[in-house]
Amino acid sequence: MAASPLVSVVMPVYNGERFVGEAIDSVLRQTLPDLELVIVDDGSTDRTAEIIAARAKADSRIVIHRLPSNQGLVGARNACAELARGEFIAVLDADDVSLPDRLERQVAFLRSHSEIGVLGASVQFVDDAGRLGRLKTFPSGPGLVAWSMVFFNSIAHSTVMMRRSAREAVGRYAPEMKHGAEDYDLLVRATRIIRLENMPDVLVRYRTWPGNMTKRFWERLEANSTVIVGRLAESRAAQPVSPEEVGALRGLARDDYPRSPEAIRRLGSLIHAMNAAFIKQPWLDARDRAAIRRDAAVKFWLLSALAARPAPSLAITLAATATHTSPTSLLMFASKIASRIRYRRRGTA
Repeated sequence: MAASPLVSVVMPVYNGERFVGEAIDSVLRQTLPDLELVIVDDGSTDRTAEIIAARAKADSRIVIHRLPSNQGLVGARNACAELARGEFIAVLDADDVSLPDRLERQVAFLRSHSEIGVLGASVQFVDDAGRLGRLKTFPSGPGLVAWSMVFFNSIAHSTVMMRRSAREAVGRYAPEMKHGAEDYDLLVRATRIIRLENMPDVLVRYRTWPGNMTKRFWERLEANSTVIVGRLAESRAAQPVSPEEVGALRGLARDDYPRSPEAIRRLGSLIHAMNAAFIKQPWLDARDRAAIRRDAAVKFWLLSALAARPAPSLAITLAATATHTSPTSLLMFASKIASRIRYRRRGTA
């Protein structure tokens, strides 16, 4: 058997004829050549098999495995992982594009940061016509990445590179997440045993179009994400969390905010409890703790603003909590609001 490659790029695909060729080419053109591209065809019925076979004929670094019938994304992802032989395992979905130096830069980062087991990056959105859209960044710093998981998936899955040892420690994608959020579940489990980080650099173009999984299975994905958030919130707060509170946590990531004073108060109390417990994690350093406190405080400022009209006294209490949690947080909250306003104005221009 040939020597194991440095990097295994894993790519599940099902009926991906429209974009899979571009995704494959983005891997084969990487500045880091010591790689294999493991493609699991999940029983495609379109031209996917033909397209990937043609690429494999021209480049021996491609490994193809075809499932006899459609197993679903979780089954295909797990099959990819079982076939990967590299020291590092990188994820790329079949409608996304890796920029040419992605693998080289991520390997260099992991080699110089031995404490990090899973690494993500920023993305640029691209539509089905190839038009480039906005950039999306994610939390940086292992503490903030882990803390943010209770609100949203803080690493874009198609940017993930992980050490083989980390992949083996975390285990398989969960079969019960077959309708979406399997990546979210895996990364949440990873935060319990290893450190995760995001590079600020844009290394992947993330495809947004009506045919991708996120668009087609939004309701089921959201239901699974809500389960993940509920479990994590109860673990973080060490107390029962109601479905309404879980919904409010999820809403923070979608600009769907609580309106009643009681709902605002309960969400503020939950965030306070989670923050107070989480910053006691022994592996966090001073920078991590400051970033986590600042993030929690920004959320208190948001809740204070929501409470200003219906419950002024609650707004004052939340503002005081924000200031006590992180004295420098008001400036960050104002900056976030300004950025959001600019983005919305561009979207309506």
